[in-house]
Amino acid sequence: MMTRRTIRKALMRAGLYVHRASVHRPIDFSSIDNDPISAAHKALGRSFFLRVPIEKCVHFNLMAFPCHKDSPSPFIRTLRDYADGRCAQYNGSLLESYYMRCQPKSAADMLGFEVMRHEELKRLPPSAAPLFWRPESPEERAQVRPGQLQVENREHGHRINSDEGDQFYGPVSQRKGELEFQRLISIFQSIRDKGHIIDYSGLDTLKVMCLLREGEYRFMVVQSGQHRIAALSALDYKEIIVHLVPSEGIGGFLRREEAEHWPLVRDSILTQEEAEKSFDQVFDGQQPSIGKIENWGSVL
Repeated sequence: MMTRRTIRKALMRAGLYVHRASVHRPIDFSSIDNDPISAAHKALGRSFFLRVPIEKCVHFNLMAFPCHKDSPSPFIRTLRDYADGRCAQYNGSLLESYYMRCQPKSAADMLGFEVMRHEELKRLPPSAAPLFWRPESPEERAQVRPGQLQVENREHGHRINSDEGDQFYGPVSQRKGELEFQRLISIFQSIRDKGHIIDYSGLDTLKVMCLLREGEYRFMVVQSGQHRIAALSALDYKEIIVHLVPSEGIGGFLRREEAEHWPLVRDSILTQEEAEKSFDQVFDGQQPSIGKIENWGSVL
């Protein structure tokens, strides 16, 4: 009979390493500490849960919608309309209006910069917009994003192709728009009826990174959780439990004063000024012009 030690050695020879699940399980600081930096020191490199004010959260990628109750976020506004009985379907919703009106033509449109170091960004598709916190080049972003969309659509039971649209901007197909609308309604109803259930294993969580500027911080939704945080906002949650993951930035943190060291700046894809401006837009919850509410406030 093989012992655990023997099995582990056999797996190691095959290049596989086994660790206790508890070692990788996020640490729960949500009831004892609300200081992200202090919590990070205690976590010693592991991811962790933290209770934070929802008004300090931002979502929707580079569109950077704040998550407070008066946010112009199309997800949050659509759910508030649904909760108040003003919206029951995708057609005619504010979400449809957003996808009809917010239709960037290029990566430069997504960033909102009129003048850029790389004029090529005006010719690359919106999916190529470089994310200041990530190391991927615009070309790599454009290659990776369709696959991410395909996987996400299938995870929610729909074989919708990536060319039917992105959840962050239009145009989208009718099927894609209805999928995003139904995802919003489904999670809103679940949290309304059952509360915000936390998956303490760390798999299905509201994942964020922490942006730091002059002693202030914001939490940016970077992976799963775009629909969830919209539902929490629409349901008037004042504080929420987020999962800070070390895979983004440096251990889950990005400090503005370190902009000159960010990979996209070092690789001369963005100037330091461009990277800092992009950071500030997200930190301040400010949208590029293509995403501003006055440009999509009603359906044509």
